[in-house]
Amino acid sequence: MSRAALSAPARAIRPTDIEFLHAQTPTVQHSGERLPSLADAERAHIVRVLEAVDWNKKEAARVLDISRGTLYRKIVEYELEPEPKTPAARRTRDGEA
Repeated sequence: MSRAALSAPARAIRPTDIEFLHAQTPTVQHSGERLPSLADAERAHIVRVLEAVDWNKKEAARVLDISRGTLYRKIVEYELEPEPKTPAARRTRDGEA
């Protein structure tokens, strides 16, 4: 629950914030499929948090429990950029119909 509370972008925990509780532990498969590296997992988690807080870096650093400087370094290291917003998404977000 602590992880869900830290990962939740708002004061309330949403169902998506606790999906990890239902996740199966990955098993090594003989099909040649590799498990993600620590760097891959870190990158994916940082992206999830940044998207959850709408790329508010101060809030993302707080959720990740790292300094903003470290977050900025990771953004450069993993070459992260926010997804471009579509005009329809911006209108909806800004309260226009």
